[in-house]
Amino acid sequence: MTNIRQYNSALSFASCGAQIDTLSGTGPYCYRIHGQIYHKTTHCQTSSTFPPKYAQLYFLDSEEALNERLKVNANKGCDKDLLKDLDLAIRSVNPYAKSYRMLKTLENEEISRQSQNSTTVATENNVSMMIRQDRTVDCRRYNLPNCSEVAVIFKNNDGAPPFQRDIRIYPKSENNNEFININILSCNLDPMCYTLMFPYGEPGWEPNMLSVIQNDDEKEKHITMLQYKKSKLAITRKQQNPLLNYGKLLQQYVVDSYVQVEAYRLNYVKNHQQDLRVESYTGLMDYMRNKTDEYGCDVGKQVILPSTFEGSPRNMREKYLDAMSIVGRFGSPDLFITFTCNPKWPEISDNLLYSQTASDRPDLVCRVFSLKYKELIYDIVENKIFGEVQQAMKTFVL
Repeated sequence: MTNIRQYNSALSFASCGAQIDTLSGTGPYCYRIHGQIYHKTTHCQTSSTFPPKYAQLYFLDSEEALNERLKVNANKGCDKDLLKDLDLAIRSVNPYAKSYRMLKTLENEEISRQSQNSTTVATENNVSMMIRQDRTVDCRRYNLPNCSEVAVIFKNNDGAPPFQRDIRIYPKSENNNEFININILSCNLDPMCYTLMFPYGEPGWEPNMLSVIQNDDEKEKHITMLQYKKSKLAITRKQQNPLLNYGKLLQQYVVDSYVQVEAYRLNYVKNHQQDLRVESYTGLMDYMRNKTDEYGCDVGKQVILPSTFEGSPRNMREKYLDAMSIVGRFGSPDLFITFTCNPKWPEISDNLLYSQTASDRPDLVCRVFSLKYKELIYDIVENKIFGEVQQAMKTFVL
């Protein structure tokens, strides 16, 4: 459990890269990043210049892949036998591992066929694989699919992919270590980056996903990315949620999910500028055009981030002005109360599972803190423990 993030990174089909901020001290573990998270996967061919990484390790047999994983400095603390057992288990049940193995077999057959045919001119190997964006679509028929494959392996001459939004895995040149970006809207992102959490390759959220629970008299209800992520971390009355047992890896998954939701919201704002009535900012746009013409530069597409976007500069400035208006109307505040969370609260410690710490359950800590915070506000405003309350302001610091 101490090295669970290293185990997941060693066995995943894609990387989750970010600028991680390592906190010093003896406090609880906290996964914190700066900037943007990038999700990338590799091409199917390895080279002598760069060692095989991520999905390329599944082209090798289990013993070779294990030796390559142990060469990485970050995996020095991983147990060799456990890493081997996990690799064998994933190869047997994960559909991505089976697809990569099938791709390697077809590639070897194509190379062997070209070498045996003396009349064939040596050309670049065009064996490719498309990881499907929509797994419900059967490429051969228009009715219900009759297979559950997550990828399509094909051979072509021009190298053109048959789909546009899918992830294309194809050979690269010997000295090229270029990675393939995975879109945050892809249902393959979570199972490829968090193989230990989704060993069976269950698809993640995708646009226009419909709710499973629907009444007969209701229309089809679409699920947002935030609703889907919250459901993955929810605890049901019948059974425990296995995702809540991954410790440090759970923290990484929660932070990654938060960044995905924020990126999805930003993408919505970018593509719905007219719906947000940004024409009222024509003066600002004219100013930006004049500046770009003056300095001879191009700033790209102009996107107005509305003040309703939580955490944006205009949103924070608007809240600041509201707070100053309250001060101007009622005078300076009488009380400045700081409310912090104690990870040793009995409501937290009594609900931890075996061998868990408070840092392993960010969902439980946040829920208990929220309940206690609401109770504090109720005591101050409704029970009036400090007297009559005219106005109150709140802010959260993470």
